[in-house]
Amino acid sequence: MTINPSNPPNQISNPQAAIPVYIAGSQVTTVAGLPSPGTVGQFLFVNNSSVALSSTSVGTTVVGGGTNVVPVYFDGTNWIIF
Repeated sequence: MTINPSNPPNQISNPQAAIPVYIAGSQVTTVAGLPSPGTVGQFLFVNNSSVALSSTSVGTTVVGGGTNVVPVYFDGTNWIIF
């Protein structure tokens, strides 16, 4: 997945996706800064994930301590990488 900041509204494209996905106005925070509890379905980006976005990290609970920027959503219990 690539993020193209020169193409507002921050086009995010996945070469395996049928169409590009656009996320406008998304907030970036740290894992510690995520709302607790969040609102189910709420999504944000974190900038200190311990793992990079990959097929093996999607669906896992986000953990801080790294330098990776990943999208996360609140499933009602945890913040999940997606």
